[in-house]
Amino acid sequence: MGASSETDIVFADTYAEARASFLSLSSKAEADVNSYQHPTAVDVDKTPLFVDTAYFGEKNASKVLLSICGVHGQEFYAGSAAQRHWIRSEKWRDLPHDVAVLFVHALNPYGCANLSRSNENNVDLNRNFIDHTRPHPSNKDFGKLVPLLQIEQPGEEAFAKFEQDFKDVEKEIGVETFRRAVMEGQYDYPQATGYGGLNPEWSNTLLRDIVSETLSHVRFVGYIDWHTGVGPSDDIFVVCFDA
Repeated sequence: MGASSETDIVFADTYAEARASFLSLSSKAEADVNSYQHPTAVDVDKTPLFVDTAYFGEKNASKVLLSICGVHGQEFYAGSAAQRHWIRSEKWRDLPHDVAVLFVHALNPYGCANLSRSNENNVDLNRNFIDHTRPHPSNKDFGKLVPLLQIEQPGEEAFAKFEQDFKDVEKEIGVETFRRAVMEGQYDYPQATGYGGLNPEWSNTLLRDIVSETLSHVRFVGYIDWHTGVGPSDDIFVVCFDA
């Protein structure tokens, strides 16, 4: 499905389509492109899955913008479209001296190909970037939600009960506690949502390797991690954790 010619932003229909477009555009722009095949996960048609990177600008630039999309698979398509629109618009030609851009495309390729927030191990990568040598964070209130998530026969009646049960738990423990229980992630229930995993996932290790190999000389890094689902529709909503 394509957007208007005024913006020339094109949202791909599949991971494979987005990847082919990203690689083609990056190659035409003569970017430094690298591809990393996932060791186990495959696409819905059993073809290999990849994380791809494209570097634009001076090789030894001391200032680099790192842009990542696809941490949450079903949120991949907007981030991919934004990256590809930037390349297609030839913004890389306007990069100042000593400034470069590094795109990481589809960091969670399994999720991107299968429209899943989590990866091939049901791990939410956003909760996986912690120090796994230390005790994992506790989310004791999440345990109250787990029974609600175990729906054996989905349907309108089951969903209505699920919705009411959630409201009851929210009322019982309070809105803020409920929100934290849902949003903070958890490390005790591997089959449930928000599971952060007990070890670094492949995508986690790969991103660290990419940063180490490509940005070890860089003095200043700007970081954009593309997500969707927060804020008004069709609007840019910036969440910044840097004071």
